[in-house]
Amino acid sequence: MSDEEKSSSLVTSAISNLHGQYNFQSIAIVLVIMKANHEQTGWEESLLTCIAFVGAIHGQLLFGYIGDWLGRQRGLFLTNLFCVLGALGSSIFSWGDSTRIYLVIAVCRFFLGMGVGGTYPLSAVNAAEHSATTSLLGIYLPTI
Repeated sequence: MSDEEKSSSLVTSAISNLHGQYNFQSIAIVLVIMKANHEQTGWEESLLTCIAFVGAIHGQLLFGYIGDWLGRQRGLFLTNLFCVLGALGSSIFSWGDSTRIYLVIAVCRFFLGMGVGGTYPLSAVNAAEHSATTSLLGIYLPTI
């Protein structure tokens, strides 16, 4: 693998982690905005806050296996696909009454969480595989 392909792969891993963390943190802001427009009960707020983390646990287990089975690059592509589809789904398919909106967002955030959770192990392994020497591993891993 050329140095350009290695750099591209590492940038992809770093961006994957960045957008995952952005989506994890943005729910706090979204909940404040949604409170102004939609009635919100305690279970809805709790569900939306924690469901992405539940998905992340499942994603780490599932995509770790998929990364071993299909390969790291394909696995990382699938994790990014889950993140994009989860984020788009929560923004496009959330209409109707308050309960339906919160339920759709919760389901989409679960899939987004699965993608983010799968990004963690695959990005770390990707960085370790693409470091030419062990001295570069100390440089690559913190960027991921």
